[in-house]
Amino acid sequence: MKESDPETIEVISAGEPINDKNSASGTRFQMFYYGVSGVLFWSVFIIQLPFTNSYFGGEKAPFYVSLVYGLSSNISRVILMIAHSRDRGAVGRKLRRQVYLGSSFTAVGMFAFPICMAIFSTNYPQTTFWICLAITAIVGSFNSLLITGGFALMSLSPPGSGQFFLLGLTATGILTWPLMMLLRLIAESLLGTSGSSTTFAVASFSLSVTGILCLSSILMYKFKTAKDPNFSAKLHRSDQECGAGIIETTKRIWSIVFLLWISRVVTFSLYPGLVGLWTPKSAMYSTSSFRSFLYYLGPVSDTIGQLIFRFTRVFKNCSSICGLTAITISRAIILIPLFLLSTHFDSAESVFTEDWFRVLLMVLFSVSMGINYSLGNAMAPAAVDSPDEKYTVGVILSFVAMNGLFVGSLIGIGFKELLNT
Repeated sequence: MKESDPETIEVISAGEPINDKNSASGTRFQMFYYGVSGVLFWSVFIIQLPFTNSYFGGEKAPFYVSLVYGLSSNISRVILMIAHSRDRGAVGRKLRRQVYLGSSFTAVGMFAFPICMAIFSTNYPQTTFWICLAITAIVGSFNSLLITGGFALMSLSPPGSGQFFLLGLTATGILTWPLMMLLRLIAESLLGTSGSSTTFAVASFSLSVTGILCLSSILMYKFKTAKDPNFSAKLHRSDQECGAGIIETTKRIWSIVFLLWISRVVTFSLYPGLVGLWTPKSAMYSTSSFRSFLYYLGPVSDTIGQLIFRFTRVFKNCSSICGLTAITISRAIILIPLFLLSTHFDSAESVFTEDWFRVLLMVLFSVSMGINYSLGNAMAPAAVDSPDEKYTVGVILSFVAMNGLFVGSLIGIGFKELLNT
């Protein structure tokens, strides 16, 4: 088998048993931690926006915050890829720089939001709107470094451990919403009100905690990852042992990367945009609670799909370029029409608009997403050998993840306009 031929790659992580000797529990915990600490701030901030948007310019804030975050993250990843192609330094030095800078500036941004709320309150919405976008742009740019570092460590980690980084990314979506609702209940009971004081207290506490958690990634890397036997030898390779450049590495995994990009585009062209247009048929619950449940069902089912991939041997048979292609294309040709039909007939009586159908559709959508994305992210690092090449794969995967999200969101806007005509 040619190591550079992605069509014959065998991914041992697809059905790897939980007691894999190469996957020490400490390494798995580190990867899970990097996933949580890297994106928890975004989940917390997005959930806060419906309550705090009066501080940051009103209802337009969520739309522009997402756009600015996606754009700044994409620009940062492009710059990072260019810098990486010119920097032939040791993997450990580059990773340390990314984790330290990414963690620090992401945390500063989280601390800056409640400070801005305290200074300006709701009296200067236009000013705070632009301040909010500026903070978001800075956070998006530097958080890209931390996430890229996480993807790089995922590529460098033993086969049974890398998957826990992706699990950490999705676990935030499962935990954040109920935790935020619980915090609001606690704050309301302590303050005796559900007004602006509760909103400020919850936002200040939750964003500060996520900032501290993000900063702790520096300690995790310095005292655990850099000394972990699964990483230390790879991180301390000399400059002379660097592998192929980013262009050469991309050529070796281009088919996997392209399919992963399609998977991300399909996912975010449908979710969360089109789901936000669905109204329930039952009068037992409100539109907002129904949509909130479907949003929450997304990361829950996604994690189930990743666990299915991680802990079963069935998908070992899919660990080839043909298997990845079949899953990716099948998701697109099945899910896109179903989502469009469910949205188009939203106000009509149709099986596509029944509540049970939409719940099943979201489960199918998210479980298949977890399997599809996990498979591609397991195959790509297995296509290269040296630590530097695996680090390069991590940089590429990070760019694909955010660019697919950004392009998919734009296509989602196009779907919305198409359905409105």
